[in-house]
Amino acid sequence: MTDDLPPFLTEPPASIRTLRQLISDAGFSEANCLEQLGVPAFPSGSKTHGPGADLSQRLDGGTPLETLIRLFVFGHPVPDDGLVSHPSTARTVEKLTRFGLASKRDGVITPLYSLIPVGQNIFVADRQGTAGQDVDRVMAPAPSSRALHSMAIRRAVDHTLDLGSGCGIQAVAAAASSRQVMGVDVNPRAVEFGRFNAVLNDVSNVDFAVADLFQPGNGHGYDHILCNPPFLIGPRMLFVHSSNDLPADKFCREIVSKTPEKINEGGFFQIVCNWAQSPTETSREHIEKWFDGSGCDVWVLHSHTENAHEYARSRANELAKDISASEELYDDWIHYLDKENIAAVNYGVITMRRRSKVGNWFRYDEVPGVRGMCGRSIELGFSLHDFLDSHSSDDLLLDSTLKSSPFLELIQNNNATSKKGARIARLGEGLTFSAEFDTDVADFVGKCDGTEPLRSYLSRAAAIRKTPMEYLLPGYLSVVRHLIELELLLPVEVLSMLD
Repeated sequence: MTDDLPPFLTEPPASIRTLRQLISDAGFSEANCLEQLGVPAFPSGSKTHGPGADLSQRLDGGTPLETLIRLFVFGHPVPDDGLVSHPSTARTVEKLTRFGLASKRDGVITPLYSLIPVGQNIFVADRQGTAGQDVDRVMAPAPSSRALHSMAIRRAVDHTLDLGSGCGIQAVAAAASSRQVMGVDVNPRAVEFGRFNAVLNDVSNVDFAVADLFQPGNGHGYDHILCNPPFLIGPRMLFVHSSNDLPADKFCREIVSKTPEKINEGGFFQIVCNWAQSPTETSREHIEKWFDGSGCDVWVLHSHTENAHEYARSRANELAKDISASEELYDDWIHYLDKENIAAVNYGVITMRRRSKVGNWFRYDEVPGVRGMCGRSIELGFSLHDFLDSHSSDDLLLDSTLKSSPFLELIQNNNATSKKGARIARLGEGLTFSAEFDTDVADFVGKCDGTEPLRSYLSRAAAIRKTPMEYLLPGYLSVVRHLIELELLLPVEVLSMLD
């Protein structure tokens, strides 16, 4: 299929920039699309099995934005005569048709490719159900792509690598915080789409190359590596963008084991993936084994788990062309999972930090909730773990100065099972960690303003309660350490990370 590349991939940069201006003039951004649809996130799944048909009923105004969503997000044809009363929409669609993103035949405009906004960027990819369903079809932004995009750390670095770059989502987004980005994919067609999308988003410090996941080398290592691999656990490789030919989750485990050697000391590796779970283990027990001897600190954020039947059914519905094919694929999938002794499949994002000269740690959390971009929360979590390690003694912690998070929200807890007066502290941005505590702790958290050491707060609390400070110390510091781990209380020296 790489010999049959769409002509627009070879358009000169000036023509591609004109296309981007046209799309931008239509208001086609992620924020505007979600506002138009009245949803917090784009629907997952194909147009056949997902909720797209219902949502598309909200797109009856015929504006350029509504028409672009209907055509390129949901893949629904649009009658040409319906555009006559909207001259600006007609002009927009005509130009997109001439560019080759849609076709006009028998009075109907039909989308030929996907055109999807992610954050501030826009990506062109193959549309599901087109390109002959060939194995090397370039997938449009999927929930896994968006999850990694949301979780990606955006600190300033020299060199970033996007492993399995697809249409270039992670590479293009990383360009703003990297001096140079390399995106690699085993699929030559994906590399061509990535190069096109870099120009479409006016990014010049990104290059793309055809390479296996373990081949790229630049002689100096990378400060940040991102990977959205073909992680599906299934009976055979269906598409190069989503599945592989290794058993169970071995492919992702190999990536995790081999990638750290490419990370510079202090650099990060982030991957979104599936991992298996046998009937006799927990999801944490299974994945923790992946990191023995990695030389990295590891934070696993577990999103959710599907039992074998749920996983097989979801994949069959997403990937099959019709109901009959779906049932056949479901049977194959269940048989495979049973053969591999897989009772459940887990989803999540793994972040590893290269730190080879000291003992490494492993942390496993359920995703507490997500609001906005979460890379800053993840990077902050690593810094706070460092702080707690370096302040393991009570005296050092008491001498530290803390401030409540600027994203902290204190709310009354009206849960009938909670103690009277209990409060909930939660973060209103990023990873929305939360904790429940009594009014005394809530008062303490609210008064932490970064102006005096913890010792002063404890001394006043002991005086008010007329209790020896030593008696309050263990419980007090235990709560403080937990609140720091949840990013509700922050040492003043890390506050600059939130700027």
